[in-house]
Parts: sequence; structure tokens; C-alpha cells
Amino acid sequence: MVVVNQYQVEVRGDAGADNVRARILLIGEGGNRSALGRIHFHDTGTQLPGDSFENNVVDMHVPMDAFAGILALLQHDKPIKIGFYSGFGVLRTGEWEPVGEGQER
Repeated sequence: MVVVNQYQVEVRGDAGADNVRARILLIGEGGNRSALGRIHFHDTGTQLPGDSFENNVVDMHVPMDAFAGILALLQHDKPIKIGFYSGFGVLRTGEWEPVGEGQER
């Protein structure tokens, strides 16, 4: 798993030929701003392509319903890591989170 340092969001009015409604590009650290992964959001109910890992870049395909939750994770948690295991892209928090974190006391 590698740490994500920055991200960029792209939202489309039309899913287009590639059937992608939105995309989040995940960037690592360093001067070259190398891409670590792309999360492709497809209209709910459409057939999702399989995740892949090429040239050290993870491509994940998820339904559009997951967009708000994934964006919130990127906005509010740190560190965030991305990796590729058993044929699937994995995005996760980098540390164990305490139970009840974020709850008002």
C-alpha cells in the first residue's frame, strides 16, 4: 500500500463512451506528482469493469453511489493508502481508527 498525498476530482455531465460519470485521480508525493491510482465511478446499475494494476497505477471501478463516501474519506482521514490485492483495488485508512472517532461526546 502506498500513501496518497493529493487528489483531483472530475465529474462529467454525461458518462460518455467509457461509461464513467466521475473520476478521482490519486497522487503520491514527490516533484513528479506521480499517479498512484484512479477511481472510476460508473452509473449505478451498469456493468463494472474489473479493477487493474498497470505501470504501478491502480484503477478501481465502483458505482456512483460510492462517490460521496469515498470523497469524504479523502477529505477527512489521513493517511489514506491505495493498493492492489487479489485482483481488486483497495483504498483504506492508513492507521487503525479508534471506535467512535468523530462522534460528539
